[in-house]
Amino acid sequence: RKIPSAPPSVAPSVQNAPSVTGEPGRREAPDEQNAAAAETAADKRQEQAGDAEAQQHKICVGFGQPETSDLTVMLYGKEGIAVRMSVHRDVLCGSSAFFTEKLSDGHVGSPVPCVEIHDCDDAEIYVETVGLMYCDEAKHKLLKQNVSRVLRIMK
Repeated sequence: RKIPSAPPSVAPSVQNAPSVTGEPGRREAPDEQNAAAAETAADKRQEQAGDAEAQQHKICVGFGQPETSDLTVMLYGKEGIAVRMSVHRDVLCGSSAFFTEKLSDGHVGSPVPCVEIHDCDDAEIYVETVGLMYCDEAKHKLLKQNVSRVLRIMK
């Protein structure tokens, strides 16, 4: 939700991406036997679609002013989570040697539009760590967290 008169927020905006199932509309069967078979097939498709949704959860996150982002970071967690982060190259490179190396690694000419990180152990902590790169007072924000969470972030 955006308020045009409010100053831009540095807090991340999190939105669950809609999941899409390709189930076509069901047609009426000419008799009861075909209707029962069509219902059973539709139930199986719904069940399979539900299983696929449960296996992968997609999340979109924007930091700073997402509309001005110049880089997409795709995180693929081991627990089946896919996170798309709209970020700013200068913020990540200014705060992280990892991203500085990743974004300059052998790319001459036009900048890389997307960085993919596979097999991420803890996607939530990774997203929070990137969020801290946008905070002027990251130390104060960390002091408000519990110790185990801070240790996971520091790891």
